[in-house]
Amino acid sequence: MDIKQMKILGRKWSELPSSVPFSILSEEWAQNIHRQSLDRLNERGGMCPLEIYLNIEKLGIGIGVQDSLIISSINESINKTYQNPELIENNN
Repeated sequence: MDIKQMKILGRKWSELPSSVPFSILSEEWAQNIHRQSLDRLNERGGMCPLEIYLNIEKLGIGIGVQDSLIISSINESINKTYQNPELIENNN
């Protein structure tokens, strides 16, 4: 099964994959913060790890977050998604 993925922008973090499933992200948050859809953000190159973290946690832009918290939150969300296949949206 192909799973629609959001590319991760910016510096490469060895602790993170190169993309995350769309199903862990909020379309509403993307629209509110970026005034763009998740698809459009992905077309423009993706989201940086901080943006992905803020999206997952539904937080606003402009807060400082430690890298370790960003990494653990993203990886935990990905793991939950793959452990619960019903959370994965097949976007083909």
